[in-house]
Formats: sequence, structure tokens, C-alpha cells
Amino acid sequence: MHTHLAKTFIGALCLQTIALSALQADPYLTESGLHIEIGPSIFHTGYKEPGVMEESGIMKGISGACTYREDNALGPVDMLKFEGVIASGKVDYRSPLAGAVNGIEDTITEARLLAGMNLTTSGNVALTPFAGFGYRQLKDNGHGRLSSIGNYILYDRESNYLYTPIGLEISSKTPGSWRIGGTVEYDLFWRGTQYSQLSAANNERYTYSDDLKNTQTKGFGLRASLKAVKKFHPFSLSFETFFRYWNLDNSKSCTVLVTENLISKHVQFVEPENTTAQYGLNVSLLF
Repeated sequence: MHTHLAKTFIGALCLQTIALSALQADPYLTESGLHIEIGPSIFHTGYKEPGVMEESGIMKGISGACTYREDNALGPVDMLKFEGVIASGKVDYRSPLAGAVNGIEDTITEARLLAGMNLTTSGNVALTPFAGFGYRQLKDNGHGRLSSIGNYILYDRESNYLYTPIGLEISSKTPGSWRIGGTVEYDLFWRGTQYSQLSAANNERYTYSDDLKNTQTKGFGLRASLKAVKKFHPFSLSFETFFRYWNLDNSKSCTVLVTENLISKHVQFVEPENTTAQYGLNVSLLF
């Protein structure tokens, strides 16, 4: 499955490059100077732990970027970009073992610092390969809510990812005042830390001696986007559709003391392998 997904992603990169190669280079998206981009973001998010549980819902927030372009601005670096997003929404929880809970409040915060080099292909397409550093945080606020079948209590969870984005930005001008472009990206996963406030699920039958802190070391991410920009004066309006994906393996285990009906034993917990898929739209003003 992972191999098929990677091949599909690489194929999308090739098709995007071919499709844009017949167009003229976009001077606006690669011109020198400081550019600021900000606007609303809306996307669907789906999180799955196969055979265990899944959550899905709509997130809304604000995304933005600050980009500086200059030939050899920092050695071979022609582009420096700081970008981020903060979004919140309500997701629905489903589990074959624990039942359902609707309307769980989630918050996603992400910040990225990227550096790139400006290139131009023989077909006059502007290409900017880039790499950098990213941080992603997800807060899932169960707040001790009881599941639909009454035997499972949700608790607050927090995910933190550290990763290196490695990708390619493509931009080109169409006839008229529209510009189109896009990005494809592989996210090299370094480390994840998962905090689970398990003690919030204590009840008359079960008690947990401590909360969980699980370390994740294996996984990867993928991203792709397609952007259309309408040039006005003195600003531009951008419409960007995007897809973001994470695939993480089982975490390292964390041991806590579990007491069931006055009988205590040490139990190892892991954060199960999981996937996250998001797709949505950003609408931004560019200055």
C-alpha cells in the first residue's frame, strides 16, 4: 500500500511538471522582494488507527506565509519562507470496540521554515526545489466524555511532530492575468511525541497510575497542492487546493500501573500505527 501511494505521488509530480512545461515562466511568483500571504483555510481531516478507531470532521482556520526572494540571498539560497496554519473544528469518533462520540474539539497548529533555489526549465517553467524544518501539533480534546455504549471514557491527547519538508514548487503564467502553480513534497519524519491524559479515564472499575508519553520514530508525510493566482493592483488573490498525508508506525511503549477491581498490574501502551489525510482549500490575499 505504501509503495503504491509513493508511486502515485511521484506520478502526480511528473504530470504536473509536464502540464506546466508548455506555459511561460511566472515572473510574479518568483520576483525579488518580500511577499506576504494570508487568508482563511478550510479542510476535511480524517485520522485512522486501523482496526482500533477513526476520527473525521471539518477544520477551519487561518493560513499565511512570509516569503523573501533574492538571487543568492544566503549563499545558494534564493528563497526563504516562513509559513503556518492554525485551525480548529469538531470531529466525530468511531470505534468498533468503544462506540461513538460526536463533536470532539480539535486544534491543529503548524509552522514551517523553508529555503529554496530558483531554477528555470527549457520550457520556461519556474522551479524552486526547497527543504526546511517543520513542526506540527494536534490537540484532541476528549474531556472525559463517555462513548455511546457507555464503557469507554475519552481523554485529551496531544501529538507533536518534527520533520523536514523536501519538495518542489512549480509556477507558470497563463494567458491573461492568471498565474498557476503547485507544490509536491515529501516529509522526512524525525520524531513524534504523543501525550495521552489516560488518568482522566479513571472510573470505579479501572484506574491508571499515570498519563502516557509515547515516542514515535518511524513514519513519513506527503503533500501536494495546486494554486491559481489572479493579479490585481496592488495585490493578488490566490486559490489553493491541497492534500496532506501522514503515515506513522507504532510508537515505543510506555508502562503504567493499571488497577482493575482492586487488582493491579503493569501494562505497556503504544500509540498504534495511524494515518492522517487532509484535503481542502486556502483563499489568500498576496501583497
